[in-house]
Amino acid sequence: MSTNLFEAIGAADAGAFARLVAAGADVDEVDLQGFQSTPLAYAAGRGAVDMVQALLAAGADPDAGAFTPPLAEAAGGGFTDIVGILLEAGAGVDSQDESGLSALAIAAANGFSGIARQLLEAGANPALADLDGRTPVLAALENGHAKLGAWLADPETRTTEAFWRKGERLAEKAAKARREALACPPADDPGPKWEIKGGMATLDVGGGRVTQDLGGVAGSGDLALLRAMLDGGVSPDWTLFRGHATALMCAARAGEADAVRLLLDRGANVHAVDPLGQTALHFALFKPSVRRHLPVLEHLIAAGADANAADGNGQRPLHMALRHGLPALVKALIDGGGDPFLRDRAGRCPADWAPESGKGAQAIAALLALAPSAR
Repeated sequence: MSTNLFEAIGAADAGAFARLVAAGADVDEVDLQGFQSTPLAYAAGRGAVDMVQALLAAGADPDAGAFTPPLAEAAGGGFTDIVGILLEAGAGVDSQDESGLSALAIAAANGFSGIARQLLEAGANPALADLDGRTPVLAALENGHAKLGAWLADPETRTTEAFWRKGERLAEKAAKARREALACPPADDPGPKWEIKGGMATLDVGGGRVTQDLGGVAGSGDLALLRAMLDGGVSPDWTLFRGHATALMCAARAGEADAVRLLLDRGANVHAVDPLGQTALHFALFKPSVRRHLPVLEHLIAAGADANAADGNGQRPLHMALRHGLPALVKALIDGGGDPFLRDRAGRCPADWAPESGKGAQAIAALLALAPSAR
């Protein structure tokens, strides 16, 4: 029996879903732990049209997401119908995920020309760049969709019906494959047969293809597929684009401690940084919980992560932990060598962010009073 909206959506349990909505379940709940989503974004990414419509009718915010907004989830799955539903409901056409990717960039990278046209006609910005500076035009070109890239750069470019049909077929196949891949397999099913090549895992389902990269697999906590990719020769530090977050960073951010441990065991670089200078320790502290992220911190520190690593602004993991006011995470970093009195580029030290009141304030004050410092 599904006990929350996420479980009901994942199990395609329409009865439980309807009962939960009718009972007043929070349709905008943000789950940063197990599902890392909102009900609407989760349903959009699974192609659950009826549930998307029901959530919107119940007042769900069309832009509410945890790490990825609903529109980007729908675009990535090839769900043309859901993209249209969300746009009609007022979803922000240029909303971006945590890496800066917009729905248009995601559609462009996959060659979904029909969805790209939907979004562009709704006012999407083809020049909107992600954190690495890539625009939807570049996303199309880098993934082999030259005609789509040219059209996005200049919508007056001459196109043919064949061009649009090809993009629409790609989206239809992706949507069908996604829906079928998410269906519950029989108990004796040996599991999907993924093809692993160049840091990507591809699954052929019902004439379509589902593709996941190493970082996405690590962040999802799919240990079987992650292990298979590493066993297949994929480097634990492989990234889709230069400077993108590594799989270790993705797993750390998601609080997937077992994935973090597996990657470290396979030689992942615990000192790697993203373009903003952030390490896996920083990623683990974006939106942390003690239950999921404390083991992650412990694994990273045990593997030699620098608890005093500074990002491009001089911000250290302790700056982030103290802002969240979670004593257990603060203690783990101090025990791992973190100095709460090292200053960032603005002259603020982590201790300056200690909460003055609230549940963890007293415990944190005691930790800081006893902390050694290089001052």
